[in-house]
Amino acid sequence: MPYNIRSKSEAIALTIIAAITGAIIVAIAVYYFLHQGSVIGEQLVDLPNGKPFEIPPPSIFPFYVKPITILFASSIVFSFCLCALSERYIARHTPRLLRVLLLLLSVLLLGMGIYEIFFNFALWSAQMAANPGISPDLLVNIWPVNTVKNNLAYATKIAVLWTIVAFFAVMTFRASLSEENSQELEPAKSAKVKPSE
Repeated sequence: MPYNIRSKSEAIALTIIAAITGAIIVAIAVYYFLHQGSVIGEQLVDLPNGKPFEIPPPSIFPFYVKPITILFASSIVFSFCLCALSERYIARHTPRLLRVLLLLLSVLLLGMGIYEIFFNFALWSAQMAANPGISPDLLVNIWPVNTVKNNLAYATKIAVLWTIVAFFAVMTFRASLSEENSQELEPAKSAKVKPSE
């Protein structure tokens, strides 16, 4: 697991952080679904007029981020906290076979995420080279069908996010299986130790 909780105060802190980042994720998801566009993800990258969507506006404050960046960061922190908080519960209350299957699924999703990262960055770079002067935030992926379009800034961050979350899941399920294995081995070790005479 990315982090092993050692005290109740750490668990409380991670729970509070998970609640805050979870609320941010829900708020951005609600905004996303209320402002549907023709290109998937564009409403978290650009304004309807094609200008960058930055919070706060650069004219107000020199440090600003896009909603997709807020979603990206919040989702990483939320998934880290969730995995750290749930590892022991998963180890104790989830059947071993289900954990093995979830580990296999997590490995599969991790591999797919790595592929998507390479694909999106290669496509994004090629489009930037083919369209000099255009904002990278406006570039769109129309592959494999022209009827479904994805904003490349959005798709690339989602692919990286997907990969990181899949990595956290792999580590969590591996740790839950390792914890169970070490608990099974301890009685066997203690049975071999003979009392000193």
